[in-house]
Amino acid sequence: MSKLYRSLGVCLLVSVAACLVQAQVERASILGNATDTSTGAVPNVVVTVTNEATNTSVRVVTDAAGAFAVMNLIPGSYTVSAALAGFNSVTYRGVELQVGQQARLDLRMQVGELKQTVEVAASATMLQTENAAVGQVINNNAVSALPLNGRNFVQLAILAPGVSGLDYAQSATINSGTRPDELRPGGTALQANGASNYSNQVLLDGIDNTEMISHTFVVRPAVEGVQEFKVLTNNAGAEYGRAGGAVVLMTSKSGNNRLTGSLFEFLRNDALDARNFFARAVGPKPPYVLNQFGASLGGPVKLPRYNGKDRTFFFADYEGYREVFGSPIVSTVPTAAERAGNFQGIAANGIFDPLTTVPNPSGGANIRARFPNDTIPANRFDSIGAALASLYPLPQIDARVNNYTSTPIKRTDVHRGDARVDHQLSPTNALFFRYSVDWDQIQMPNTFNDAIGGNENSFAGPESVHSHNLVASWTRTFSNATVGDFRYGYTRYNMSLLTSSLTNPVWNTIPGRDTTTPYEPNAPIIGMSGYAGLGTARSEPLIRDEHMHEAIANISSLRGKHNLRFGTDLHFRGVSETASPPGESLFGRWNFDPSYTNNPAAPAGTGDALASMILGYPLALRRDVFLPGTANLTTNELDFYVKDDWRVSRTLTLNLGLHCEINTPFTEAHNYWASFNPATSQQLIAGQTGVSGTGNVNTDYKAIGPRLALAWQASGKTVIRAGYGLFYDPQGNAGTNIRQERQPPFDFVLNVAKSGNDVPSLFVSQGFPIVSTPPALTQGPALYALKGITPDYRNAQVQQFNLSAQRQLSNDLVLTIGYVGSAGAHLSWARNINLPPPGPGAIDPRRPYAGVLPAVTSITWIESSGNSFFSSMQVNLEKRLSRGLYLLSNWTWSHGLDNALSDGGVPGPVPQDPTNRRADWATSNSDIRHRVNVAATYQFPFGPNRSFAKGNSVGSQLLRDWQIGEVLVVQSGLPFTVTVPGSPSNTGASSRANPVSGVVPIPAQQSIAQWFNPAAFAIPPAYTWGTLARDSLNGPRLVNLDTLVSRKFVLGEHRNLDFRWELFNAANHPQFGLPASTIGVGGVATITSTQRANRQMQFALRLGF
Repeated sequence: MSKLYRSLGVCLLVSVAACLVQAQVERASILGNATDTSTGAVPNVVVTVTNEATNTSVRVVTDAAGAFAVMNLIPGSYTVSAALAGFNSVTYRGVELQVGQQARLDLRMQVGELKQTVEVAASATMLQTENAAVGQVINNNAVSALPLNGRNFVQLAILAPGVSGLDYAQSATINSGTRPDELRPGGTALQANGASNYSNQVLLDGIDNTEMISHTFVVRPAVEGVQEFKVLTNNAGAEYGRAGGAVVLMTSKSGNNRLTGSLFEFLRNDALDARNFFARAVGPKPPYVLNQFGASLGGPVKLPRYNGKDRTFFFADYEGYREVFGSPIVSTVPTAAERAGNFQGIAANGIFDPLTTVPNPSGGANIRARFPNDTIPANRFDSIGAALASLYPLPQIDARVNNYTSTPIKRTDVHRGDARVDHQLSPTNALFFRYSVDWDQIQMPNTFNDAIGGNENSFAGPESVHSHNLVASWTRTFSNATVGDFRYGYTRYNMSLLTSSLTNPVWNTIPGRDTTTPYEPNAPIIGMSGYAGLGTARSEPLIRDEHMHEAIANISSLRGKHNLRFGTDLHFRGVSETASPPGESLFGRWNFDPSYTNNPAAPAGTGDALASMILGYPLALRRDVFLPGTANLTTNELDFYVKDDWRVSRTLTLNLGLHCEINTPFTEAHNYWASFNPATSQQLIAGQTGVSGTGNVNTDYKAIGPRLALAWQASGKTVIRAGYGLFYDPQGNAGTNIRQERQPPFDFVLNVAKSGNDVPSLFVSQGFPIVSTPPALTQGPALYALKGITPDYRNAQVQQFNLSAQRQLSNDLVLTIGYVGSAGAHLSWARNINLPPPGPGAIDPRRPYAGVLPAVTSITWIESSGNSFFSSMQVNLEKRLSRGLYLLSNWTWSHGLDNALSDGGVPGPVPQDPTNRRADWATSNSDIRHRVNVAATYQFPFGPNRSFAKGNSVGSQLLRDWQIGEVLVVQSGLPFTVTVPGSPSNTGASSRANPVSGVVPIPAQQSIAQWFNPAAFAIPPAYTWGTLARDSLNGPRLVNLDTLVSRKFVLGEHRNLDFRWELFNAANHPQFGLPASTIGVGGVATITSTQRANRQMQFALRLGF
């Protein structure tokens, strides 16, 4: 057996010996040593750790070296006491434990009488002395004291160094999700240290709460139901796996010995909101109304003949969310003259007649004759194409581009809640059960209206999402040094997203609608270069039901200086899906651009997409042919690990570990699964002779990740930390695997592209062909797209490393400066292996597989061969709450490079030239060079127990208990790429521009009207690729300040009423989006959208008891 498989076998044997599964990573622990005044070890000390809220306790005894460990503690406040005959008892009160924390509390035992107790006020060090993991804890106090848009607590995760992301609740547009199935409110797309936001893992009470495709939250707990959470961003311990990015640990709130609860109402509307920067200055504001309301209740369980005090506790919460959100969309629509065929002055160098295309006698690209007066004669109008052009509304202002503003309205209705019961069965046995649910109903609007549609949003139609997550847990203390934890979890994510038909009768005149196909709308998707699109948006349908069973357990054992953990993690995943491929339509898709009305020999400033539409000549036609049937896919995942936190000395701790992962490829219950063999030019259909149920994709047994770290306490106030870990991301590209059923013979996309001789070959009047049987791939014409996965497809691999110095500047202030980096390998990378080389002539006959598969256009070949690299300096200054002030501030200076950042299972970016991977090694499309976060709260010093106005005077009553919270984010602009219309290479693929030598790309007076200089870029010569680097320019920076002003009104003992006034984007600073970046079309280099809303105000009342 090879060394590799011997290692794998050792890991497996260790996990079986442990008899168990994954560590309860969201729990906390207290480690320490009992010593006498001469620092000698004191064995047999009885250490009792008591939860101050529930009065439940755990008791352990120090070993021969004086060491003790109390594990699997719920985050919260604890009292720690130590007792041994011949020594004074010692008690530490108010020991705060955070999620996932390993707190060190060394006990100094003084000779004396046992009955004499030394009380010590706990003041935990802010230094991280036990490991080198990089992350940030956000506790419940910070969540309640900082402004929080949409009550989405995970927004605060982006305050961690190295983390960025657009929180959907603050998005300025109704198209707030990055995917059509991620339109729910309260989400945040986290990107940690250069990793994709699809490479994260979310754990709720230790149970996987990660949606399989988008890798975001399945259940989004309400703020009232979350105790605290932690974001781990680099070099997490060996107990963590299945993520190359961030790991989000959330702990649900539990009840205690006192009956507590809350009632709340948060209200926002457009009356006090600032007008969106791009909304018209006259007329009413876009409508906006948000109501969030709910309640929570927790305490001891009391039943007839049963009092659960100190033993049994419950907690439950509910939150409702009702939103009406109108968002302006600035679009370009044609003028009345353009709709009549008159393009004088529209294209600087004219409109050309495609039917006059002839070879260029001088060689090179073809030439055409110009339409007289740049006007298309009425007898050349295509009846359907002209009718489609007439659907556009007329411009609202006298401008060629960005001349129309619509205000579509999104409606959202959400119900979410949690219920939890904890029970202390005995001093050595504890149980808890939690169930969470999240129901969302969303109506996404069309860009224009329900008559003509418009697809500027990612999706239009009704969406419903029903999510569930439950956990049952048993914690068993086997001995003073050994604790076991057993859990079962179940997660379900059910969503339905459909596209609505449109009401204008023009849509019913397009030939080719197949009324026998389920879910098919009456309008196609129409993409327009330089204009707003028409028709339906995105793909339809998308109906998915994900479910996962999970068994979790862990054994932790303290052996002298070694804190050992052993475990495994077993998932059984399944997904049923009825869906069209992303971006496709069951009716069809037309794309129009200037290619058929430009001058091929000198395309700059010639042609117009609307002219091509009026003539009836689309650039390409696509149609998804959906065959009845639902794909039912399954996969199993097994993780196991061993970890040793070795306390080498009082100042040095080593974290040593190994994490192993096995993930089986997806299989489909009915063998609706296919791949491709490039060597034989044949499809591989699951279940056929010689083809396995995985399409011959092999299981990756090489996902073995060592974890090495050290924490050296150089002095009492300084810690040096360093760490290295090898992580794997098996599910970050799950969509790549499960979508192999979306191709022939189960589902196929007709893909008819523009001919290579510049003579129209597609006609709008012909409509869309109806195909009801699987295609014969060996018979032309070229219509269909295939996909294939390399048999040795690997789990994405990420090496994470960091080196930092941490200095405690005072009792409550700590500074951390460090280098944090990562290197990705085996990332999902896709290329079209049937793309012809650049050159003249028709495209399809030049395809590499044209001879054997003439009916096939593209063949998307998916490999795990992409790479990435991220490097950063991170500076973090944190002040614990004291004297009324709390501060968390950090600066990240970073640079990310890659050639294959995966986008939720859709590998990307697709390379411009599939034969030249090196040309796509460039700045990551999520690269943020600089980011500064500042979060602070301040309690004004007025009122009882404060410095001023301590009495009961009227002035004191007015000034007392006020507090302010601020969150400031400043970051560099996101990168973007300048592209060109059409396909200069004559391959059917898009292209980047060429830089123009000597022309500065950034104008001297940069503005949203001209963010970059289009003259600095040129369309590549015919039959060549663009030479501009990917993501070579940057958009506007983001500056955002959120403010909270609040006051607590004390209504009696344990009762208070909180008033909150929150201002989001308080400075009303426009957060501009990226500019239009395709040269040669209208509106290039202009910015017409914002990333976040302008200033919004929110008022709230919360009654707590």
